[in-house]
Amino acid sequence: VTASAPAVSVGPHRPQSRAALIASVVCLDGRYAGRFCDVFDRYRGMETSEEKSWVCFYLARLLGRLGGDESFRSLSAALTDDKKEAEYGFEDPPNVFVYKARTPFYRAAAAYSLGCIGDPGAVDVLMEVVTDFDNAVSVRNAAAESLVRLGAHAPSGRLREIAQSY
Repeated sequence: VTASAPAVSVGPHRPQSRAALIASVVCLDGRYAGRFCDVFDRYRGMETSEEKSWVCFYLARLLGRLGGDESFRSLSAALTDDKKEAEYGFEDPPNVFVYKARTPFYRAAAAYSLGCIGDPGAVDVLMEVVTDFDNAVSVRNAAAESLVRLGAHAPSGRLREIAQSY
């Protein structure tokens, strides 16, 4: 769990990030969703760091697979309560990164995972994310993909309007 081959741009994961990665791959039992929600919420409350971003990213993906009301609440809260990427400020151009926010953007994983859960209650949150330009492009894109997954529950007329003016 503590060993991680370095990615070219990231370097090796810290033990906590690596543990979240492994859990996101091997945990298939929804009975553990509450425990992982607790960890996800605890890390969301921490100061911004590379470790926080990676742990939350992997756990958001895991919660989308595990589903359930607790996962839905934690993922929704990440989108409604946590700082949006633009709130961290912007890098001076030219720079390959737009935002000073830490990557990966775990809120994108949260938006994507809400679509995986399939709860129609996510539509309002996802619509807010899609239309708020303080969210990173990847977060808005993941929210849009989730709205596609929610199909019949998404307001197609409003989505058409957004697409025309985007």
